[in-house]
Amino acid sequence: MTGNHSTPPPQEYGANGFVFPLDWEDYSATEMADAACRELQKVHDELARITRLHDGLTASITEVLASIRPSDGEVKAARKARVDKVRRRFRERQIGPLALIRVLTWIYLKGGRLDAEEARLEAARATLPLAKVTSNYLGDKPVRYATKGSEYLKASVWAKALGIKHGGSPGFLELTRQLAVKRGNVSEVLELTHKIEGLKKQKSPGALRQVEGRVREASGWLPRIPGPKTPIKPRDQITIMHLVKESRPFHSNGFTSRSQRNFESELAAGLKPVVVTELGFPRSVVGDDFNAIELVEGIEHHRLDIGPGYKIPAFDEWLTDFAWAAYKKLCEIRPAVIHVSSGRRGYETALVGLALKEKTDLPLVYEVRSFFEGTWTGETAQEDKSEIFARRMAVEQMCMERADFVLTIGEAMRDEIIGRGIPAAKIAIVPNGVDLGNFQPQSRSAELASKYGIEGPTFGYVSNMDHHRESQETLIRAAAILRGRGLDFTCVLVGSGLRFEEMKAFAKKYDAEKAVVFTGSVDHNSVAGHYSLIDIFVVPRITERASKYVTPLKPFEAMALERPIIGSDLPALREILAPPLRGEIFAAGDAKDLADKIQVLARNPERMKALGKAGREWIEKDRQWENNGLVYREIFDSVQQAWKVKSN
Repeated sequence: MTGNHSTPPPQEYGANGFVFPLDWEDYSATEMADAACRELQKVHDELARITRLHDGLTASITEVLASIRPSDGEVKAARKARVDKVRRRFRERQIGPLALIRVLTWIYLKGGRLDAEEARLEAARATLPLAKVTSNYLGDKPVRYATKGSEYLKASVWAKALGIKHGGSPGFLELTRQLAVKRGNVSEVLELTHKIEGLKKQKSPGALRQVEGRVREASGWLPRIPGPKTPIKPRDQITIMHLVKESRPFHSNGFTSRSQRNFESELAAGLKPVVVTELGFPRSVVGDDFNAIELVEGIEHHRLDIGPGYKIPAFDEWLTDFAWAAYKKLCEIRPAVIHVSSGRRGYETALVGLALKEKTDLPLVYEVRSFFEGTWTGETAQEDKSEIFARRMAVEQMCMERADFVLTIGEAMRDEIIGRGIPAAKIAIVPNGVDLGNFQPQSRSAELASKYGIEGPTFGYVSNMDHHRESQETLIRAAAILRGRGLDFTCVLVGSGLRFEEMKAFAKKYDAEKAVVFTGSVDHNSVAGHYSLIDIFVVPRITERASKYVTPLKPFEAMALERPIIGSDLPALREILAPPLRGEIFAAGDAKDLADKIQVLARNPERMKALGKAGREWIEKDRQWENNGLVYREIFDSVQQAWKVKSN
C-alpha cells in the first residue's frame, strides 16, 4: 500500500461525506502480480512434491503386486486348509453331497490360489506408504492460512484467484470479508456483506446496518439534529459544557483522572464546568444504579439516558441519538462554549460537538487527547496501511478544521497536529499533571510490601492491562533476564484489565512467576502507596502511533513521588524525561536493553536520587493540575471573543 499518512492533503466534505479520494491506495497491480508469481512458484513446488509422492506410491504398488504371486507349496497349503474345512462341514451335515462336490471343484480350480494371494497381499499391505496426501493449497486453505498468519498480500492474491470459482459461495465470501476486516478495508467489508446477505436464505438487516453505520461514521458525515438552526444565548460567560465519553465515579483511569482534575482546576479558576457523558453511560456499566444529575467532587454531571430498553443501533444512528439528547441537555445548560474530548474511536464525540455547533451557533473547542487512527487493529505493522486508517485520519482532520480551537496534551502531539495542516495559532497545550496533595514522596510501604511478599530491589509499572501498547511483556522478559543473571530484582505490575490473565500466563511461559508481582486492580486512594513499592519506574510502551505522540499520565505521578524513571525511546516519553535530565531511556521493546539500564541505574543510588529530585521539581513547577484552570480560562475567553467578532 502507498500513501503519505503523516500529512494528509486538505479534504473537501459534502453532506454525505468526502467528495475527494482519500489519501490511501490498495495493493498496486505490480504488488499483486509479484505476489502472484511467488505463489505460482510455491504451487509448482507443491505439485512437484505431490507428484513425487504419487510416483513413489505407484512404484511401491507395482512391487507389491509382483510379490503377491504365491509358490506351489503355499497354494497346496491353502488348498488343504480349505478342503479340510469343507469336509468338516460335510461330516457335521451342514452341507450335502452336491454342495460338497461343487465347493471342492472350486477350491481345486481357484480357491487355493486366491487364499494364498490374499495372505501375501495382507502381509505386504503394511509396507505400503498409504498416508493421506494433503496440501495447504486445497480449497480455500491458501486464503484462510495466509489471513491467520497476517500475510495479507498473499491472502488477497489467493482471494482474487479463487474468487473466480468460489465467488458465489457464502462461506468463501465470509472468509474474504474477514480478510477485508483484518486489512481495515471498510468499503470492501460493506460490499461483501451486501453479497453475503443477498445469498442467504435468512437475511440479517441489523448486521448489514452495523457495517453501513461504521462506514458512514468514517465518511465525513455529521449527525443531524432535527429542525432549523436555533442559536442559543449563553446564560453567562463562565458556563462550559464538557462532552465526554465517561467519567468518575464509574471509571477510574487516565482519561477520567485527567477530566476530573481539569474540571476542578476550571472551577478554581472561576469557570463553571458542566459535564455531559455520552449516551448510554453509565447504564452500560452499572445498570439502573445511577442518578440523571449528580455532583462529582463539586462538578455537575449530567447522564444522557434513553432507558433500559435502548439497544445501541448502528454507529451513525447512535451518534444521531447522542446528538439529539445532547442538544436537549444543552438547551437546559445554555453554555458559553462547548468543549469535547476524544472519544472511544477518537472523533465521534467531536462529530456530536460539531452537530451541536451547527445547530446552536455556539463555539466548539476540541481536545485531542490521543490519536486513534491506528487503534482499529492490534497489529502495529498494519495499523496505518488501511482504508479505515485513512478515513479516520481524514475525519479527525475535518473535526479539527471545523472546531474553533484545538487543545492537546503535549508538544509531540501539537507538532503532529501542526504537521497535519492545522494552524499553530489554533492549537494550545493543556498538559497532564499531578495533584501534589495526593502524591508526596514516601518510602516503601512496609504493609503493602508484606502483603505482596516483596523484598529486595524492584522495578515496575502502574497501568491498566487493556492494550498491547503498554507492553507489560517487556517488563516481564526483563525480570526473567535479571533473575537469569543471578540478580534478585522483583517486577511489580500494578493494575488489571483485559490482558491481566494473559500477562500472568506470559510470566509463566518465561519462567518469571517468582520474579513478577501482579497486584490486580487497585483503589485510586491507595495508588500512591503502590507506587512506593517500585524503586525504578519503567514506562515500557512499544512503538506505535499513540505511543509515539501521547504523553501518559502515570510517569507524572511517579515523578511527584520522586521515583527515577526509565522510558521507551519515543518522542512523547523523551518530552517528559528530557534524558538524561529527568530520566533514562531504552530501546522500545528491547527487554535486554531495559534489563541493562535497570542494572546500571540500581547500582548508582545517587543517580536514582538525583533523577527523582529533578522529576519532582519539574512537576512542582510545570505539571500541576491546578495550573491548567487558568489555561482553560484564557482559551475559552479568547474563543468567545472571536465568536462575538464573527457573529457581528
